[in-house]
Amino acid sequence: MTTKAVHAVAKHGFVNASLYDKARPGFPREALAALWPPSLDPATATVLEIGSGTGKFTSLLRNDAKIANLVAVEPLQGMRATFEALFPDVRCVDGTATALPVADDSQDALFIAQAFHWFDNRDALVEFRRVLKPNGSLGLIWNMEDATTPWVAKLRAIYEAYDGVAPQYRTGKWANVFAASPDLFGPLSHTCLRRVVPVASKDQIWERVLSKSYISTATPDVQARVKADVMAILDAADFEIDADGCILYPYVTDIYVTTPTP
Repeated sequence: MTTKAVHAVAKHGFVNASLYDKARPGFPREALAALWPPSLDPATATVLEIGSGTGKFTSLLRNDAKIANLVAVEPLQGMRATFEALFPDVRCVDGTATALPVADDSQDALFIAQAFHWFDNRDALVEFRRVLKPNGSLGLIWNMEDATTPWVAKLRAIYEAYDGVAPQYRTGKWANVFAASPDLFGPLSHTCLRRVVPVASKDQIWERVLSKSYISTATPDVQARVKADVMAILDAADFEIDADGCILYPYVTDIYVTTPTP
């Protein structure tokens, strides 16, 4: 499938799939309680993960939720290659949010992790509605660095200044399409989880910044400037450190769930 339907920043900004997989955090197991419909049996439910990337959220679905009938959809070849190496027992197919390679009314649940803001349009919602069973569920989830911690707020101010035209979850614009499409999906329920993620070093925090699509596609001069600013903040930061000497990086995980309009 062509990647023309993929936003240009995502298409070029996530070329380094190995860096993305190494640098980005996973998702908390507690998220499953908010996302997984209690009436569904993981052994028999049909589940589609859209924009699976390297499988950061797939790990939760496969290893914790024990979903047997799981298919991942990912348009970027590099991401699929990394995914397939990490999850050889999960089928990962080429596709986009507006052209899902599954039958009508075939899915009990759709999940989208860290990705819906890239394709937040009505055409995508129409496609989701097409493939979901009438009583199906759509779950969206995002990890965000917790800006209520001062050093994290300073970091975000540095790198977010470069996001340019790249769609961002934090703006909230992604939700507009749901408000404008009550004929397709009902209201979004919201759950917020807070946690800390151990990070081994300041260099790993920089790699996390570098994995941002708009930083990874920046010029070497811009990347060097951002890195210098990031390291200056980290050198002055008052971190919490765990027993293993890891930096505790505060995160927020936002979860949204909706169902098709009858």
